[in-house]
Amino acid sequence: NFEMVLESLVRKDSSGVNFYPGPKRIQDMLDLTEKDVEYLVQTLKHCGNYDYVIIDYSSDFSERQKLLMTELADTVVYVDDLTATGLSAFNKYCQLAEFLEKRERHQILSKTAVLYNHCGRNGAAPRQDSPVIIMGCVPEINITDMRDCVSVMSRQEAFNSN
Repeated sequence: NFEMVLESLVRKDSSGVNFYPGPKRIQDMLDLTEKDVEYLVQTLKHCGNYDYVIIDYSSDFSERQKLLMTELADTVVYVDDLTATGLSAFNKYCQLAEFLEKRERHQILSKTAVLYNHCGRNGAAPRQDSPVIIMGCVPEINITDMRDCVSVMSRQEAFNSN
C-alpha cells in the first residue's frame, strides 16, 4: 500500500523531472523515525524507475543525516556558493565528516563531491586543495525562467561527466 501512496503523490515538473512535494506540515518530517526514513528511501528506490533519488538536506550531521549520507546515499553532493560563508561552512563540513569517519568509521568524505555554484561571481575561486572530489563549477546563470535555467545547467560539464 505504501508504494501505491507514493505513486499517487509523485508530481512532474515542466522539464519532465519527477518529484515529491514537501509535507504540508513541517512537523510531519519531525515525526518520522530514522527507521521510517530508511524505509521511505528504500521504497523510493524500488517503486520508481529513477536515474537518481535526490534528497535536499542541510548538513547538520544529526542521526538522520548520518543515516542518509552513510548508508542510503551512493554519493553526497555538497553545493558551495563560493561566498565566504559558504566556503567556511564547507570547511566545517569536511572537518566534521573527517572526524566522524575516524570516530564512527562512517564513509562520508570518500563519497562526497563538491559542486561549486555561481563560479566567477566577485572573483571567487574554488578551493584547490579540496579533500573531496570536485564535481565541477557552474557559472552564475542570470535566467529567471526555471525551464531555461535547467536547460542551461543540464549542458554544464559537471552534470554530463559524472
